[in-house]
Amino acid sequence: MKMDDWGKEPFDLRLTVLRLIRCFPGILAVILVATIAIGSAYYVKNIIFRKPATYSARVQFLVNYAAIDDSNTEKYINDNSWKVWMGTDEFAGYVAKYLPAGRLSEEQIKECLSAEILSDYRVVLIRARSEDPEVVKDLLNAVKPAMTEDFAEGFQDITKIRVTDTESIEEDPLDVRPVRAFLLAAVVSTLFTVAGFLLRELSLDRIYLPETISHRYGVRNCSVPGTALFQENMRYFFDGKETIAVCPTGPDLDAEKMIRELSDEQFLAAHTLMAVACPIRDAKTAETLRKADGILLAVGKKDGSEHIKLVLDFLHMQDLEVTAAVLTEPDKILLKLYYGLKNPNGD
Repeated sequence: MKMDDWGKEPFDLRLTVLRLIRCFPGILAVILVATIAIGSAYYVKNIIFRKPATYSARVQFLVNYAAIDDSNTEKYINDNSWKVWMGTDEFAGYVAKYLPAGRLSEEQIKECLSAEILSDYRVVLIRARSEDPEVVKDLLNAVKPAMTEDFAEGFQDITKIRVTDTESIEEDPLDVRPVRAFLLAAVVSTLFTVAGFLLRELSLDRIYLPETISHRYGVRNCSVPGTALFQENMRYFFDGKETIAVCPTGPDLDAEKMIRELSDEQFLAAHTLMAVACPIRDAKTAETLRKADGILLAVGKKDGSEHIKLVLDFLHMQDLEVTAAVLTEPDKILLKLYYGLKNPNGD
């Protein structure tokens, strides 16, 4: 026997792919549930329980700098330069001077204002953003004199600043993309579901093909149940053996009923089938097996390799030789796809 070599056979990609196809309805259901759950969580968080809407507007300024070498000016005047200047207490103080008393603190002013420059470093855009449109309006009115008067006078490299354009106050668009969220959730769910399926298949360690029995344990298998090969193998393997003991590897398998359903009338007339209990459940089964002329091992579809190995080890220690083995309750559609049989029954 090859009981010590089980699990060393090469990975069967064809079988794995076919198993994936057979489990597709379940996999699809898991993907749909996961996609809906993730997408709904995104929708609830970003739409139903979203933060309050914000409002914003921008003021455009044209800044005239002092006589500085133009080749060097653009190198040190950029977005970051204006962010630093606007983040100072001095600039916040300029703006606060033109706001209604107690309207905003200097820290709040810093949080509400931002600046950027366009391709021309002389054009500066200052944005005011707040949850209250009235605050945005007051900030715009305060920023204009703060820039054109106080800041222009307090910065020695600037000669003049003037307002060139002012945007109207508008609500900021909501950056929510539920369609993309659901698509991303579908992709992620698919990857994790397929990976989970593969891990599950490896952990189950089940036998789906009759040939696995012979390759893994060195026991002759009777081929695919219901096919002409199965009937001929049964006749040949048990030729001259009047009494056949049907030994299941699982405790809940009605082996005798299964064999009677699979065998033809000619085989049943020539042999006596004797069902025994699983050796793991009843060790005295060995006494009954010794009285039989041949032993047919009925491998259950849910019996793992270690479980089957335990049964075979017991029979081997009892000096009982298994004549042949059959895979019970096989997935007929899977076998049809794998072996290319004409129909699920293999006819």
